[in-house]
Amino acid sequence: MIVDVIDHLAGIAPGLVAAVEAEIEAGHTTGPYGVYPGGGVLAAESDEGLRYRVTGVPELGERLAAAFEHAHLLVFRPREARQDDLDALARAGWSATGIVTLSQLVAFLSFQVRLVTGLRLLNQEGLAA
Repeated sequence: MIVDVIDHLAGIAPGLVAAVEAEIEAGHTTGPYGVYPGGGVLAAESDEGLRYRVTGVPELGERLAAAFEHAHLLVFRPREARQDDLDALARAGWSATGIVTLSQLVAFLSFQVRLVTGLRLLNQEGLAA
């Protein structure tokens, strides 16, 4: 399926495939990351980790670059998402509805990944899902 998407993208925007692949590589990490401010009990869970920024803005365009950065933030640093991050999307040309839709899509896909991972773990333990 992903090959079909890449082939389709290559057909409509040939130069974009290499830029997207480069950003996937640049953003590849594990997580979650983030820093709990003010110390306290949760400060022990703080992990600086990768702070992803798009390197290929000219190739991707501002809107797609902003979407990549926002998606990475929501997946890997959700506790650090702030109004400034939403403002960055708006400055890149995203409407309020588009920002909500993008954020919901990222959240839903994150949920699906976690759900499938949990079901696979249950299956490995021999438990019925």
